[in-house]
Amino acid sequence: MEDDSEQDNLIEDDYYAFMNVPRNASNEEIISAYRRLSKLYHPDKHPNPDHKKEAEILFNRTRRAYEEFTAQNALNIEEIGVGTFGGFVEYGAEKKVSNYTSLSTAVRVGVPTGVSLRIRLSRGSQSYTFPIHLCDEIFPAPVFYATVAPLITWTIIKKFIIDPVVKEQKERSKEKQREINKSMMLEKQKEAKAAIELMKATFSRIRSEEEHRGGIVITKALYGRLVYPQDRVLGEDPTIGLRDEVIDVTIPLQCLVNESKLVLHNATKSQLPGFFDPCVGEDKQLLVQYLFHAQIHECIIKDNEPLRIPKQSHRVNTT
Repeated sequence: MEDDSEQDNLIEDDYYAFMNVPRNASNEEIISAYRRLSKLYHPDKHPNPDHKKEAEILFNRTRRAYEEFTAQNALNIEEIGVGTFGGFVEYGAEKKVSNYTSLSTAVRVGVPTGVSLRIRLSRGSQSYTFPIHLCDEIFPAPVFYATVAPLITWTIIKKFIIDPVVKEQKERSKEKQREINKSMMLEKQKEAKAAIELMKATFSRIRSEEEHRGGIVITKALYGRLVYPQDRVLGEDPTIGLRDEVIDVTIPLQCLVNESKLVLHNATKSQLPGFFDPCVGEDKQLLVQYLFHAQIHECIIKDNEPLRIPKQSHRVNTT
């Protein structure tokens, strides 16, 4: 079970988040996002040799994301059934213990076989079956206990054994997960810094256009584990009193503004171009301070929350 929990916390590419499209994105939305990023990272637009090399990496990642979208075809099927054969009836239930482990029980009632209970433990490609013959004749009591006893036993085992063990494993594996992710995080950090360098010309153009039309101008955007003093005032410099791991994402966020609108979908923001995860395994937030019609606005959202700005409710009352 420890291996399963560690796999859940590994840094993985989320191409939906990278391209900033919803999970149910249409072909038109995916193509539009692909064209926008391809235009931003195309190596021919960056004559500087160092920038050109970084642009090739990000351009190839954009292309891989698009290829992944076109190749995806996943189907999940869940099936529950009760079957009869000859002189017996069999019914049961299956419970997923972890990503690779499941436990199932089945009660068989038949003539002349009587009542039996079968417990099956599956782990990966291996299965272990434990048949228990309860009686040769069909009586209500054995059928009842064969049905109820596994449920009660499972509830007790889960509450007093499995849950405490899983909780302890998660706590112990947190630091281990950080080590596993460290090299990947450094690579993501390097990629994010390179992306921001490539965005600077686009950032200046979009910011200038938005200032001219009185649209969205991102004045400060921070991403990470935000912890502030209790007396912080809305609208003040968000870096004052900040005590934990955050990164400045003002430039990449401004580059996502399109015609005075900014839309982020319900996915982790760490995969957005110019972002990276500064505190793997911790709860993160995104703080955005922006001007709209020359008025100060501010909002804070959780990592996986969607965001649409501008909003009247974000406006900061400065009087």
